[in-house]
Amino acid sequence: MNLADVGIQKCPWDAYRRLRDDAPVHYLPEVDMYVISRYEDICSIVRDSKRFSMQKPGRGFLFRTEAAVKYYEDHGLPRYTPLSTDPPYHTDFRSQVEPFFTSGRIRRWEPRLRELIERLATNLDTDAPVDFVRRFCVPLPMSVMTILLGLPLEDHDLLKHYTDVWVLPYSHAMTAEQEMYVAREGVKLQAYILDHLEKKRARPGDDLLSLLVQARREDGSGLTTQEMVGFAEQAIVGANETTQNGLAMAMCAMIEQAGLETQLRDEPKRIKTFIEECLRLHSPTAGMYRFATEDVELHGVRIPKGAAVHLRFAAANRDERHFPDPDKLDIERRNAGSHVAFSHATHHCLGAPLARLELNLSFQVLLSRRRNFRLARGDASYDYVPGLALRQMDYLWIESDAAQGTGQ
Repeated sequence: MNLADVGIQKCPWDAYRRLRDDAPVHYLPEVDMYVISRYEDICSIVRDSKRFSMQKPGRGFLFRTEAAVKYYEDHGLPRYTPLSTDPPYHTDFRSQVEPFFTSGRIRRWEPRLRELIERLATNLDTDAPVDFVRRFCVPLPMSVMTILLGLPLEDHDLLKHYTDVWVLPYSHAMTAEQEMYVAREGVKLQAYILDHLEKKRARPGDDLLSLLVQARREDGSGLTTQEMVGFAEQAIVGANETTQNGLAMAMCAMIEQAGLETQLRDEPKRIKTFIEECLRLHSPTAGMYRFATEDVELHGVRIPKGAAVHLRFAAANRDERHFPDPDKLDIERRNAGSHVAFSHATHHCLGAPLARLELNLSFQVLLSRRRNFRLARGDASYDYVPGLALRQMDYLWIESDAAQGTGQ
């Protein structure tokens, strides 16, 4: 079963079911990795950093050509994601940045986030069809992270471009020319970040880049340049992808389930579980990686030392062993929040509180302003971007009506 096949990626649910039932450890020769699909197995693996490391030994995993890896090293910094590391380093680094992402601190940003969402929601104030992805889902998380990083808001389009390029290697389908393009644009992003880090050294503020340049470990040392740049890249990309695609797929899910929009409007307290169910069912981060540090046998399959292991979060989130009637969007589901859309345990997504707040506030605002959301172009209203690690909506054409009493 080839999860790299574009047809399967568009509608993978039957494939996931067959994997969980018949091949919970499945070797995928097309990308040379072992796919893990059951919920309990994935939760166990993410807690076992001794046998399953976040870090691949040697140089490069996402890039198959030496030239792209070397371009980073010669013209910028080696591509590095400090949160994608193992304890104890991961624990130490995370402790430097985690205070910025606590639920309490994120809540302090709520008034400004709501104001931004209200402004972007005006893009839907029309009777004409609207591409919800372009008009709302793309600008919202990119603008939010631009503000939180302390970057000029007018740069969010440039940062969106860099984000789109940065995630391309996760398709595992690039040509050598495409890899070099990613490397060149990646070095440009690094230079952009370095420039703004220097500005924050001179004039720090209440933002994430300022936190990075001011952070100090117990021995008094600061973060390295590679750590700061790598984390800034990871923050920009991570905050954008989960929220952008989560918004689009939640809107589509609401439209396609009869009566759900009315129920959410009449009972806004249900929006929270609705969001968790959408994250579970449509997992924007479909899967991520570990590397076996020793030979491991799981469900009778030998995973050799050094092998790449793909943790298929999207398959685990529909595992009937953990979620009864798993393909149903159930806004009364008691364990909806136990999904692994944000991974689990030590590597649970740092930005999850921010993503949840953006998603919840967005549907609060949208449901108060508009009603009768519907697909504008029938079966041609939406499509997905091919990719193995990420589930991304390319476009979503919708229509809606002004809510009564809004004066629109």
